[in-house]
Amino acid sequence: MAPSSDTKTSPGLALVAVTNPAMQTLCRETLQEIGFTVGNGLESGSAVVADARQRHPDVIILSDQLSDVPASEAIKWLRSNRMSATSPIIILGSPTNMMVLEDRCLTVLPRPTTRAQLRDALAQILATARAGSNASPTIPTSH
Repeated sequence: MAPSSDTKTSPGLALVAVTNPAMQTLCRETLQEIGFTVGNGLESGSAVVADARQRHPDVIILSDQLSDVPASEAIKWLRSNRMSATSPIIILGSPTNMMVLEDRCLTVLPRPTTRAQLRDALAQILATARAGSNASPTIPTSH
């Protein structure tokens, strides 16, 4: 899909660190439909943390288990850095395998995650980010 030439502001950068190839594709396609620029191909917690520190993403999507650490460990690393301390994070995984984290910028979506669930979570993130500007999120509703 070619980038749009209209005057709408892009939602920004999303980092995707998902180990399942089908879920990687679902995340990338959903984010691109909404207008995010997607940095993906990351499968380790250390890689997503390093990338987030350099590029300050607007949202991060993680598998509950990355190639090197659980998502909970990667979140601790992300939250310990000023640049990623408040970045919204979506975790794709089983709630029974997730530790409960008190983090208002964290969303956990159970497996299997659907495109609709991901779009709803992203819409909430965008609405929260835009609340101060009185702008409503523009998330296409067609699948």
